[in-house]
Amino acid sequence: KVNQPGRPLTIEPGDVLAVRFYYNPKLNKTVKVRPDGKITLDLFQAIPVTGMTPDALHTKLEKMYSKEFRKPSITVDVDSSPQESIYITGDVMAPGAQQWYGNMTVEMALSMSHVNERTAGLKSVFLIRHSEPGKYKVYKLDALLPNGKSGDVVLAPGDILFVPRKFIAKADGFIQQYVRDLLPASPTTAADVVFTPGNPVAATTASTTR
Repeated sequence: KVNQPGRPLTIEPGDVLAVRFYYNPKLNKTVKVRPDGKITLDLFQAIPVTGMTPDALHTKLEKMYSKEFRKPSITVDVDSSPQESIYITGDVMAPGAQQWYGNMTVEMALSMSHVNERTAGLKSVFLIRHSEPGKYKVYKLDALLPNGKSGDVVLAPGDILFVPRKFIAKADGFIQQYVRDLLPASPTTAADVVFTPGNPVAATTASTTR
């Protein structure tokens, strides 16, 4: 995660947050920010956190938990960022973030996520890549195992792979909306998404600045 000089660290999808309750340690939790920019804690579900600083989230949580406790004292720390990870979702049996490493391909990532080859639309896997601040490119890949044309595409840190089911793989309207819902957006600005034909460039030339 690269922040502009003089600007505070903000929370992004994929960040790991350590939330600590000074007077109620049983509520302590380490959580990963979901692709929709939300987290779930004890007593509260789907809390929006994307774009907030840790201090702003600490203030928000103390206000929320003051309805349950007299004087909640809460700290929030960002333990790690998605700079060295990828995220896989859709018709896989082990969805979520995976550690990225050099020369990691689409086929490797799908295998590690235990993709459901019987029901997954592997000829229409969507790779969502951050291209520049607030902008993403989406590539439709043939990742059919073991000989799909795009299985050897090299992934970049921060990439998102979406594996649709076969019966919705060609439903363009649904797919485009689902992809947009996966991406982070600030409270005032939606992510700019470009659906791009062809395969992406290799990770070595992809932009990974966040």
